[in-house]
Amino acid sequence: MIYQPNNSISIGGNAIGNNISAGGNIQGSPKSVVGGGSSEFNERQQLKSDLQEVQNILFTLRTEKPDISQSQEVAKLTRETSKPLQERLINAFVAGGKTAIEEFLDIPYVNVVVAAIEGWNS
Repeated sequence: MIYQPNNSISIGGNAIGNNISAGGNIQGSPKSVVGGGSSEFNERQQLKSDLQEVQNILFTLRTEKPDISQSQEVAKLTRETSKPLQERLINAFVAGGKTAIEEFLDIPYVNVVVAAIEGWNS
């Protein structure tokens, strides 16, 4: 993105006058901007990617076995996901609750994923 004087550009933050903001306030006329909100953006992107992986596992499972029980789905997720992925999902759930998970999942998968996360966290 090219900076043009007297224009405001806002990327996840506030812009006033000639300021460019990327997750925070930057004063003056910067030549380049490194956003303070990039860590949060990266975490959200990682969560989105992790939940897409989980959703793909469940979609495939439900396609192969449409009458599968929720406990069987949770067991499959536990086997098919790595400990680091499980830990990231636990952390997201603890930090943002069910809403953090719902944001990136199709409705039919939310309860199974929440049940799995609660099981991993206990």
